[in-house]
Amino acid sequence: MLPVGLFADPGAWFRVRSDPAGAAVSLLDALAQVASPARGADPGWPLADILTVNYKVVGGRLELVADLHLTATVDGRDVVVDVAGGLSAGLTAAGVSAPRAVFDASATVDGRGLRLRVAPALTLELLLPPPRHRSSSSPAGPASATPS
Repeated sequence: MLPVGLFADPGAWFRVRSDPAGAAVSLLDALAQVASPARGADPGWPLADILTVNYKVVGGRLELVADLHLTATVDGRDVVVDVAGGLSAGLTAAGVSAPRAVFDASATVDGRGLRLRVAPALTLELLLPPPRHRSSSSPAGPASATPS
């Protein structure tokens, strides 16, 4: 069924919904069959192997983010770059609240690198690979000595 009110007055159509952000997600899910017919049950709109447009409700706000995932091997080292950027928007009793930027980018070489985030606050993180478990040939527990 075509939501005629959405095309006649989109602002009013969203305002009368009890959950406008949820209504937007439902609308984007319905349009996904046009934007990405082969997506199956995956969330978002996979536009290419490396690019997906994702949308979800976070804290009552609609978050619409494009995710780019690039991988390569350079001189035998695994290089991974992830960039996500978009907007978060919501409605208040007074109307539409100001949109907020959503940005998250990371770059690693063999698991070591940096990550920059702009939502909810600006953060810069050092990324390290998970520690490797060392195997030990000695028995577990404290060493004991027997008197002679």
